[in-house]
Amino acid sequence: MKAIFKKDFLSYFRNVVGWLFLGINLIFYGVQMTAYNLLNSYGNVSAPLSFLIIVFTLLVPILTMRTFAEERKNRTDQLLYTAPVSVWKIVIGKYLALILILGIMAGIISITPFIMHFYGDISYKENYVAILGFFIFGVAVLSIGLFISSLFENVIIAAIITFVILLFGLFSNSIIGNFNTSEGVSNFFKVFDFVSPCDDFLQGILSLKHIVYFASIIFICLFLTVQVISKRRYSISKKTFSMTAFSITGIVIALAAIICGNILINKVPVKYSEIDLTQEKLYKLTKDTKNFLKKYDTDTMIYVYGTKSSVSEIERKTLSEMKEVNKHIKVKYVDPSVSQNFFTKYTSDDLYEGSLVVVNNSNAENSSGAASSTENRFKVVSAEDIFLSTMDYYSGSYSTTGYDGEGQIVSALNYVASEDMPKIYELSGHDEIKISGNFATAIEKLNLEDQDLNLLTSDKIPDDCKLLIIHAPQSDLSMNDISKIKDYIDGGGKVMIDFEFVAAQNLSNLKAMLSEYGITVNDGAVCETDTNYYNNSQFVLLPNVESMEATTDLTGQLQVLSPYSVSFTYDTEDGSGNTYTPILTTSESSFLRPSYINAEDVTSDSAGGDLTMQEGDVQGPFTVGLRETTSDGGQITLYGSAYQFEDSADSIVSGRNQKLFSQTLSSAIPDEVSESVTIPSKSYASSYITVSARLVMIYGLFFSVVIPVFIIIFGIVLWAVRRKY
Repeated sequence: MKAIFKKDFLSYFRNVVGWLFLGINLIFYGVQMTAYNLLNSYGNVSAPLSFLIIVFTLLVPILTMRTFAEERKNRTDQLLYTAPVSVWKIVIGKYLALILILGIMAGIISITPFIMHFYGDISYKENYVAILGFFIFGVAVLSIGLFISSLFENVIIAAIITFVILLFGLFSNSIIGNFNTSEGVSNFFKVFDFVSPCDDFLQGILSLKHIVYFASIIFICLFLTVQVISKRRYSISKKTFSMTAFSITGIVIALAAIICGNILINKVPVKYSEIDLTQEKLYKLTKDTKNFLKKYDTDTMIYVYGTKSSVSEIERKTLSEMKEVNKHIKVKYVDPSVSQNFFTKYTSDDLYEGSLVVVNNSNAENSSGAASSTENRFKVVSAEDIFLSTMDYYSGSYSTTGYDGEGQIVSALNYVASEDMPKIYELSGHDEIKISGNFATAIEKLNLEDQDLNLLTSDKIPDDCKLLIIHAPQSDLSMNDISKIKDYIDGGGKVMIDFEFVAAQNLSNLKAMLSEYGITVNDGAVCETDTNYYNNSQFVLLPNVESMEATTDLTGQLQVLSPYSVSFTYDTEDGSGNTYTPILTTSESSFLRPSYINAEDVTSDSAGGDLTMQEGDVQGPFTVGLRETTSDGGQITLYGSAYQFEDSADSIVSGRNQKLFSQTLSSAIPDEVSESVTIPSKSYASSYITVSARLVMIYGLFFSVVIPVFIIIFGIVLWAVRRKY
């Protein structure tokens, strides 16, 4: 076998075929890598590999057509078949020669993630599982070409047949998607779909079932090749052909074993058959969702607008895993072309494929014997809410930048199992900043009804107000407003207040009200000198998150971001009976400069290098997040930075500010949202790298020109020299 392997491998490089195959593939990879990774700064090789899969597949027939067909044409196969070597060793030897060529290509490609890590925080796992997927795909495709080559004497016919089969494998999924076929027909054609199984690897998923699928292709192609060679070998040594040389029974048994193996592996739950290696864990449920589902006991049907083949894979995986975790949840795909009026009983809006209708299917009765008020309660989840888009202001086009399916579905499940939606109010009339973006979405996911409240037009805070939010007021509250808020707190009401540090100095009435509850709001922005407690700027704090009900899974350092924060002090020995619980605290090295009362001072000082304490500054540590529970049962939650509840700050800490916000709300009114959980959206954005224009040119030329062109020229020169002599 070793001699056959060596002979075949060297034969590819004694002419130009092997050199051209490597060079052309690497040219296309290098160009795509330069455009996608270097010029556009993406730190993931999945896109260049996705394009390379097409090029590689179309070039494979050129490499494999001569493996057996040329030997048969030149009659050298008779020497091979009469040699004292088993047929399996002949086939494996030739196959390993092909794999080594692919391995050389994959080895060169594997250099690129290593280089990219010098220019950004890339995910090695995500990159190398993509390269592994390409390699496994390539090995399977080569086995198909090897088998086709064993069937024909004419190398051109072998190349054409291989090309047609592989072309069908490349585009079978998209072809079948254009026709309205039954699920059975669709599943049958998926057997020939080579690309979709590879997509999981390119997206960062190590899939056991797809490894088994590609292994099945390899085994059956090698097995059939052995059977073909056995038949021909027997025909050479005997004048008459015997059926025992070509084992029909063996083929049937092999096919049956492969089919059964793939059926069984597809029955394995996703949590055991797939490992999500993406940075955002896009394809796996979060721990919070799993904990929520373990407690969820409402029979629920999720209707999906579209067929299984038309709905996004990431959404299908989310729904599938939810079914596996909780048996109360059922999923049904409804083809709108077949059941055109099915969704009209739930909504009059236009739906897009991937939209969901979550319906309470419980027939339970309450204690009085009447049907539960939640029975048949439903919620429509639009595909536009599941897949988040961002507009490119230069091109005017939209691109999908995030996935919020998990969070939206959990919110819908909680809604259909709930009796009603508690109300919270956002105070208005003082130039407050409206809560928006991911934080507004977080309120929706908690199934809270958010309304504006202007105390000029209301005699008091409404009785149905479960929580009053005062978000970054820019002008002071009137004494009349203060009186109404105090009455609400003293009556057991809950208030959440956050501050914008420049405006905070002018909120005399609001600060005076808080002082009556034992809290002092200090003017000026907190500055950190401990590098572990700030991000880039000394005023962009990374405070320590203390342990309490609003900070579950967030305690410790480097969890949340609090830019430009005011601080709070309080007296625990005032004898009022009020209790104070710090949420966010700074280091002992922090200080407060009372003179920082405008953004210009902070910006200019922070740009001048590291800041240190001066005369008049106040030494830390400070509390920048605080919850007080009054002796009357009221509650005040304070945050020193309103900026921390903006998407720009939240994105820096991967959604943990949003989690703090959600848990602050749910812990403030636990009876209203006792089972609620909010799952942040997951970003599609891959790791980014920053490469200078000069290095882009150097690396681009090296990978797309120098390496592949050198390989091609060297191969041509070597072939010409050998031919001459």
